[in-house]
Amino acid sequence: ADSGVHATGAERLAKLQELSFDSLASGTVTFDAETGDRTKTTGYYVLANVVADETTGDLSIEAKGTWDSVTGWDASGFVFSDGTTTPPVSISPEGEGWLGYDKYIELALFMPMSTDLGEGGAWLEGAFWKANSAIALMAVDHFNERNSNIVADLANYDKTTCPIVLNGTLFDSGYTATNGVKQYTRMYSDPDVNFDAIVGAARSAVSGPIATLAGIDEVPQISYWSTSAGLEDKGSYPYFMRTIPSDSAVSYGAAQLFDDYGYKNVGVLHVNDAYGQNYADGFISNCATFGIAVTQEGFSYDNQASIDTALENMQASGLNVFIVVIFDEDFGYFMAKAYSLGLLGAGKLMIFADAVSGSYVAGVDDHTSGSGSTHTLELSCPLVGGTYDASSGTCTGATSIKSQLVGFGRLNPVACTSGASGALYDAWTSVDDLSVYNDRMPYADWQLDADLFTAANYELDVSCYVYDAVMAHAIAACDAYADSGVHATGAERLAKLQELSFDSLASGTVTFDADTGNRDKTTGYYVLSNVVADETTGDLLIKEKGTWDSVTGWDASGFIFSDNTAEPPASITPPLEKLNQLSDNVKSLGFALAIVSFMIGLIFAIWTIANYNTRIVRASQPQFLLLIIFGCWVSTATILPIGVDDAGVHLEGEVRDLDLDYDEEREVYADMDFACQMTPFLYGIGFAITFSSLFSKIIRVLRIFGLSGSGRGSGSGSGTGLKKMRVQVKDM
Repeated sequence: ADSGVHATGAERLAKLQELSFDSLASGTVTFDAETGDRTKTTGYYVLANVVADETTGDLSIEAKGTWDSVTGWDASGFVFSDGTTTPPVSISPEGEGWLGYDKYIELALFMPMSTDLGEGGAWLEGAFWKANSAIALMAVDHFNERNSNIVADLANYDKTTCPIVLNGTLFDSGYTATNGVKQYTRMYSDPDVNFDAIVGAARSAVSGPIATLAGIDEVPQISYWSTSAGLEDKGSYPYFMRTIPSDSAVSYGAAQLFDDYGYKNVGVLHVNDAYGQNYADGFISNCATFGIAVTQEGFSYDNQASIDTALENMQASGLNVFIVVIFDEDFGYFMAKAYSLGLLGAGKLMIFADAVSGSYVAGVDDHTSGSGSTHTLELSCPLVGGTYDASSGTCTGATSIKSQLVGFGRLNPVACTSGASGALYDAWTSVDDLSVYNDRMPYADWQLDADLFTAANYELDVSCYVYDAVMAHAIAACDAYADSGVHATGAERLAKLQELSFDSLASGTVTFDADTGNRDKTTGYYVLSNVVADETTGDLLIKEKGTWDSVTGWDASGFIFSDNTAEPPASITPPLEKLNQLSDNVKSLGFALAIVSFMIGLIFAIWTIANYNTRIVRASQPQFLLLIIFGCWVSTATILPIGVDDAGVHLEGEVRDLDLDYDEEREVYADMDFACQMTPFLYGIGFAITFSSLFSKIIRVLRIFGLSGSGRGSGSGSGTGLKKMRVQVKDM
């Protein structure tokens, strides 16, 4: 229009820069001459919301708002990721409280996966370890979904009142204290690692150092498997708690069990770490309240020479009854050595603490002479009569010792009160997508197997404690949020944990003791299992035979001992004593001499009475003569009780029963007690009668002859000489 067909590109550009027209395609079109942009006020902007179908859970994109250059956005219908219309804050500034502004808790899940933090591939294999890691993640998901099937109280913490979300991250605790501390201190050096709360660790020896650091940093920690009584020290571990009952509670149940069996002497063999030592200390202390003496022997973890010494010392003690605190890794060699020393089989009783897995007990042959414990096979194989082949790493010709464990027991707190049933069991067996869990595993080489989420691999001993440890942290966080919002501190969450109580279909009622951090022992579920043999195959089975209640104690009447009876074996086999009992010949000789003595006395007594009135007898004072004879008879009678010994109760070469209580001892030894007391009585009375008579005669003679002063008397005094004296019976 301005320049005709000769209009240049520059002229057309100028027209574009001032252009404005309305279009039914994209609306009004106008450009910014300085930038070439379409004018932003002419754009049409829509905010869409990602939402889930309430029935299928499928995602859809729904328009929720539009933008106007004058009024801005109209997006009031937008729903955010926490299910509310309140936008999350973009960042958690440093120093703004444990929760920050994004309502996330960084929950560190300290689970053992390896012994070297994955650096050398020393993995902890087996369903047990993986199941506990998986159940921790399941608990995180259940809380974030507010799934109240297991913990009904979650229904009271919907996201409108508690917008807390757990960010559960697995950390390999490494199974040693050093490795556990390495993982914890990543929080100091790695900006991507932060702990608001900790679940774990497993071993007490690992939990202790972590608890020290967590106490300094005011990070609440709940262990699911650390039972050492030493962790009750609030001065050292102020932020430590646990959902598994403490050893001080479990060892009390163990002591009470041995008291129920009537034992006065027992032994404890334990690993020398914080867990083992404190278990032993608690057991000894609790046994003292029942009047039970305990012989203690400790050994170092994964140290076969130390195990040898402990078992040899225990063998020398003569004890038959022990509680054994040992980890899986030492179990194979320990049992092989015990077998070689004769500490297994009939007449023995071992009660294993929960540190050793039931599968290891049932599979003892695999760990003494098979492939179950290859790290000790070379040493354990010869102890069970086998030959070790170094080239193939196998053991041949070994004796099966599984029958030697029949009648032993395992005492442990059981995590899952419902057993292989209930809501958590159903949730476990319904998992079909492994990627939900494997994607969150810290190692590509440590992944969950396809058959993990099955009934066979549902873990009963620990997993429910893991689940409830996660739930305890979550509920306490919600309670702290209700009081202090996003600025609630670790100390405030700890205070909520200390007063927390909730019912769980996992491990039962969860309540903590504020003074110790322990789970209340009355909420624990303790089980005594019996090692029995399958009647057909001979394979070992671990069968529950008794339970413990804090009020009534043990109900374990169905337990069968190593001699296949319900009678507990003797607690101690003392060395054979040289009883020095009197032989029949010696007794016969003594009794014969006693009869001779009596007969001689009788003859003298008859002669004295018969000649009572003769001058010579009367001059000898027959009263004294008869008393002397009687005293000799009484003294001679001492031979009779001396001839009574314990041959009627204990035979030479037989073991003395040392488990009798005081009343039983008095009943068994009643005859010997009487004879023992009669011996000094008879001899003493007889001696007194005999010699008092002789002394009386001597005194009379002394008075007659010793006091004369003239005549035939030898005295030089002015005595009156001999006097006639008469000694009457009354004078004697």
